[in-house]
Amino acid sequence: MRFQRVRSARRPSRVKGLTACEALEPRRVLAAFSFVGENGDPVTVTTSKGSAAALAASVNLVPSGLGSRLDAVLLTDPVFAGTNLSILAATSAGSPSRVDVGLIATSRSVGNVEVGGDLITLHVNTLGTAGYRGVVLQSLHVQSLGLRANAFFGSEVRGRVATLKVDGNVTGINLSAASIGTLAIGGSLVGSVAAQSGRVVCTGPIGSVSVSGSIFGGDGERSGGLAALSIGKVALGVSLVGGNGQSSGSIDAGTIGPISIGMDLIGGHGALSGAIASRTGSIASLNVKGSVTGGDGENSGLVGAQTSLGAVAIGGSLVGGSGLGTAHIVAWSGTLQSVTIGQSLVGGTAPSGALIFSMGGKVGPIVVGGDIVGGADHTAEIFGGTIAGVTASNLRGGTGISSAAIHSSGPLGAVTITNDIVGGAGTWSGSIFAAGNVGSVSVGGSILGGAATYAAAVVSGGILGKLHVGGDVVGTKQYPVMLTAMGSYAK
Repeated sequence: MRFQRVRSARRPSRVKGLTACEALEPRRVLAAFSFVGENGDPVTVTTSKGSAAALAASVNLVPSGLGSRLDAVLLTDPVFAGTNLSILAATSAGSPSRVDVGLIATSRSVGNVEVGGDLITLHVNTLGTAGYRGVVLQSLHVQSLGLRANAFFGSEVRGRVATLKVDGNVTGINLSAASIGTLAIGGSLVGSVAAQSGRVVCTGPIGSVSVSGSIFGGDGERSGGLAALSIGKVALGVSLVGGNGQSSGSIDAGTIGPISIGMDLIGGHGALSGAIASRTGSIASLNVKGSVTGGDGENSGLVGAQTSLGAVAIGGSLVGGSGLGTAHIVAWSGTLQSVTIGQSLVGGTAPSGALIFSMGGKVGPIVVGGDIVGGADHTAEIFGGTIAGVTASNLRGGTGISSAAIHSSGPLGAVTITNDIVGGAGTWSGSIFAAGNVGSVSVGGSILGGAATYAAAVVSGGILGKLHVGGDVVGTKQYPVMLTAMGSYAK
């Protein structure tokens, strides 16, 4: 008898860098556990690793409603390392239902985690080293985070989250991780009475953030917001709103990429509430479709970059609040590229509100579609080491010193005031001043002095290229309007 030679088995084919078996792994279900949920609908818990017995031992149920509440899924058994986890409910007709989970905890890294309801608390890679930066959670997809929490719960991922997607709101929970690749929230990020509630914090970077709703600060300190070493991009569908707590409703990072806000940025009662700050670096750009408004809290409604701040566009107005130093647009030590305000720049009732400035740096062109209106000291003031130019409808000084003032510690480019310059009751209110040369000043209407020294003044420490006033220049004997160039000027 002749025997045929048996060929050795071929190696599995590769599919985009994975073997055929590996490519199918995310769909593989090794263990399943079912029960009747609180609403009476069947719930199924599945994993891609481990056994049914190990999974059943990991599920904690509490009698509730028409069935049981899923109190916890504790994947501490080593057999679940790298597993996918799915917790879904369905009606008797097969359509999706809802299941809420109190806690998911894993001792090691896991793959894709999906919850068809609210997740209150999450702990991933609990045996991992704090500060580990590798991927330990490939993806998390839930309907909401912390919605059913009756108290504050802290959650920790010891490592990187590649993708975090929440269909609804994030509230009542503080989630910390080493880093997050993509953070997508279909609802809002909402702070509560507890400190750090409704907040996502990373010791490393967040690649991109999209929030379809708003970020709301709460009563708790730093409630409602984002904090990271850096954030690549931020898109808010509605508003950033500060709360009563300090730094509530805030975005805080070392460096921040482009930021877009679909409606308003609003400061709250807490200091630095409703604020955006890059602590060590730059902000690429800011686009607010509505207005930026300061609140009662000190430095509320602030947008500040430690170094440079790119183009800023505000569709509505920049309005100071009743707190000290509110609604700033500031590049502390670098360049402020440009600011465009669709409506008006309005100082508040407390000093240093609605400021646009760079401390010793360059300020690009400032365009205000409406008026620049002063209030208390140094409100609605534009200040920089150099200023490329300013355009506005009216420049109206307030009661405070240097309110509604354009001041450069170096040169100043062209200033165009379509209508009038009106001095106020404060020294240097409604004034234009540069320690260096001034390119030109064009006033379509009149210059009307105020009730203080240097109110409605136009002063150049160097050469004033051109001064044009379409109407009258009116002062008083006590407070004349000063039009001066230390070098020379052409009328």
